[in-house]
Amino acid sequence: MDGGMVSISNLPADMLLEILKRLPAKTLMKSKCVSKYWLNIIRDSSFAESHFNHARTHRSEDASHLLFATVLNYWTHPIRTIYPATNDDLSLSSQLPSHTFGQYFQPCSNVVNGLVCVCLVEFYHQSQHCIWVLNLTTTEKKPLPEPPSLKAFKTRYPHVNLYGTSRFYLGFDQISNKYKLLHDMLGACEVLTLGINQTWRQVRGNPGVEDDLGLNRIRGGEGFILQGYGHAGMASINGRIYFRNLRERVIVFFDLKEEKFLQVAIPQSIEGISYKTGLVDLGGKLGVVVGLYEPVSQLRIWILEDDHDHNNINNNNWVEKRLTLPDVYYVETMGVTGNHKLILYCKHTSIRFTQPSYFFYYDLKTLERITTTAITMEPHRDPILYNFVGNIVPLDQI
Repeated sequence: MDGGMVSISNLPADMLLEILKRLPAKTLMKSKCVSKYWLNIIRDSSFAESHFNHARTHRSEDASHLLFATVLNYWTHPIRTIYPATNDDLSLSSQLPSHTFGQYFQPCSNVVNGLVCVCLVEFYHQSQHCIWVLNLTTTEKKPLPEPPSLKAFKTRYPHVNLYGTSRFYLGFDQISNKYKLLHDMLGACEVLTLGINQTWRQVRGNPGVEDDLGLNRIRGGEGFILQGYGHAGMASINGRIYFRNLRERVIVFFDLKEEKFLQVAIPQSIEGISYKTGLVDLGGKLGVVVGLYEPVSQLRIWILEDDHDHNNINNNNWVEKRLTLPDVYYVETMGVTGNHKLILYCKHTSIRFTQPSYFFYYDLKTLERITTTAITMEPHRDPILYNFVGNIVPLDQI
């Protein structure tokens, strides 16, 4: 102590932890050099989990949202990320800080807890290939083993362009506290647990699921960011990876704990699953949105409140809501912020690269519009939208 003032270094450990977990992730990354003691705290996996949970449930710059800005030529123009910081009224700031993935890297999965899988561009053209998991906050990358089905395909067809044939879906199993990566190679599925001993395991799925994941490639398929259609057809929620099954017109999911495919019975008021149907994480609950990719002034939204009975087609666990837009728009759903604001991305026309675009924020409970933000993208860029929460977890601890 000096003159009655208390140094932060002399604070009790529990009080220091409470202070540090409230700091933005980027600030924490800079704070690692303060001392070895602080470095050990910030690199501790339990602290990283505590920081992530706080950022996810409180308003901060970490509880923001993320855009992957894509371009027409994926091979010569790297995809870049944009982190729109939010201010008090939840509108986008005028400055959009961003960075690129690097000249040779492209994202190849959905975003889960601030993590995303990326692959080398050479993966699609050359025999050599590498997949990595990337922490978007710390920019740390960790290599992952190549799926056996992909390796076999490349050996058998060395001159075939692999673009669009190999799909990756990331999920998090809260029970085991492990991240798992599901890979689909033309209907052959396998799963990998991220960690020290990483080995791919074959998954036997429902034939209808495999048909849709592997063979139904219209509009670029589900969940593959590089295709430019984002994540409307899949959602990774609470240890499950949900998919639209367009052939069977149902919703299926991959259970990360059991490592098998199951189905979710849709409400009878939904005529069937189509490309106009989107799946979205609504604050930890599966949401089905009808009315995407067509001019609408209203969206119909079903929220799965309880899905313990997957086989009862007459279950009453779905709650339907209707959301009214201020005008006629082409709409994409983005998800829910930490303080329960539903974000929609809207355009007046289906033509990509049209400017400006709009973010509409709605109260998730009342579905009343709170605020609107207009953004102008660069020419020839089409944003792929994800909720994003800063995660400081070191990849060697996953």
